[in-house]
Amino acid sequence: MKRFQFSTSYRGDAQVALDVLLHPEQLVERMPFVLHIDVLSRPSPEQLTSSWEIELDGAPFTWREKVTCLPEENKVAFQMIRGDFQSFSGEWTVASEGDMVTVTLDAELDWGAPNLSRFVSKILDQKSEKAIRGMVVAVGRAAIHQTIKNKNSSKRFGFIFHPLDLQLFADGFGDEDLKSRRPVVMERVLAWFPPFRRGVISGVESRHDGTKIEGDMLLMTLLPKQMLTMEDGFILKRLTEAGQLGEQYGDKIIGLGAYAANVGRKGVFLAGKLNAGVTTGSCYTIAVAMEATLEAAAQVGINLKEASVAVIGATGTIGRVCAQLAAKKARHMILVARNQQRLEDFAQQLQNESSASVAAMADIDAAVANADLIICATNTPSAIIDIAKVRPGTIICDISRPRNITEEDTMTRNDVLVLDGGVVRPPGKVNCSFSFGLAPGLAYACIAETMILTLEGRYGSFSLGGNADLAKVEEISRLAEKHGFELAGLRSFEREVPPLQIEAVRAVRRKTTAAQDSDPAPKASPRRSK
Repeated sequence: MKRFQFSTSYRGDAQVALDVLLHPEQLVERMPFVLHIDVLSRPSPEQLTSSWEIELDGAPFTWREKVTCLPEENKVAFQMIRGDFQSFSGEWTVASEGDMVTVTLDAELDWGAPNLSRFVSKILDQKSEKAIRGMVVAVGRAAIHQTIKNKNSSKRFGFIFHPLDLQLFADGFGDEDLKSRRPVVMERVLAWFPPFRRGVISGVESRHDGTKIEGDMLLMTLLPKQMLTMEDGFILKRLTEAGQLGEQYGDKIIGLGAYAANVGRKGVFLAGKLNAGVTTGSCYTIAVAMEATLEAAAQVGINLKEASVAVIGATGTIGRVCAQLAAKKARHMILVARNQQRLEDFAQQLQNESSASVAAMADIDAAVANADLIICATNTPSAIIDIAKVRPGTIICDISRPRNITEEDTMTRNDVLVLDGGVVRPPGKVNCSFSFGLAPGLAYACIAETMILTLEGRYGSFSLGGNADLAKVEEISRLAEKHGFELAGLRSFEREVPPLQIEAVRAVRRKTTAAQDSDPAPKASPRRSK
């Protein structure tokens, strides 16, 4: 008996190779010496009996074999039941490392006739090797063919993301020892790595028509500080590599998360490098953040017609449209941004477009001290709101990632409600093969926008280059509702807001309203922008 071991590799998904091994009839056209392969029975999805007929250098051979798959081990074993050999058995192993899949066959073939075989073993081994190697090559080719076919026919998206901090990075990989490494060492080491596929999101299924999609999570191992301070050419090179990797997987549209959405002119650079569409997700992020804020306002008893709304980062892509939406409902608007001229110009525009009074401020502390609702939408990678300056009964919706307000700060203020901006529940039984900071089944609105466009089969660029506008926000909201995307309730720091928290803030609002009603002095309003 002679033992043989051969391997082949391809770029793609290990499941494809397992599917090929469980459907051997598709190998006929890829092995010239195989005449027929028939599946005789399939008692379960992981078991089958097949018959083979081959012609090896003019000699015909047939056999029947029993095949059993062990999916938890990525192995497929076979054993000849009867045939023209004394025995023939083996085990296929499918292993993944990064983007590469390696298929290995470890087989034993016994021709019988041991006395004769002693004299002709070299020839018999050569024939065996030819047949077994041919099987391995055929499986590899079939897997590549199916991978390409899946890419061309499936609705698939990619999403480029990066760790917001070292702790989240360590948690995402489940490597506790990474948390004890010196940050300066980790930052330098993370810059070594090219982008890679961290995992696959599956199970997203439209409630409208049952369309199912999958997405590739493409990781850039760079922290926010690095994205902001490293050389532009290096960051854009890494971003392009991530996008091109997505295209190799068959992704038809690429979403951008966190700071990946801000570099390269907010997706414009990457869109020029890819055939796939690109979206930053800003339009749906705006829609979801405003939905959460208005829902919270209703629950705690804020009357928007009398409320003051502060938007921090008001001249940015997201902050600007949030301000326009809020101005349709609120009485007073307070806009905050760093560029004073752009801020004054936008304040004047908003004043002309709405009936709300509009104030432009550079002082964040003063802005939050006069607001009932605060929306944070900045690119600042640190906390910028002093919770002590926020008045009781205020709602803060923090869309910024990294956050503009810390969880530690909120522990001192149970009379203030801080909301996560832009967390939704996609339709279907959504599964992600790793943790990226949210509870199972939830997603940030930026990736959800990519999902929505994929379900619609709209693979052109959408939210790009700061071009978010009211029409696009309303359009993506309609599409989200159509396919079954929902606000994931009111959430704060990735957890559902408890009813007691809502009641505490509502009680403060009632007390404040009662005090104002009994005070004859008129309430001060922000000045109108001139």
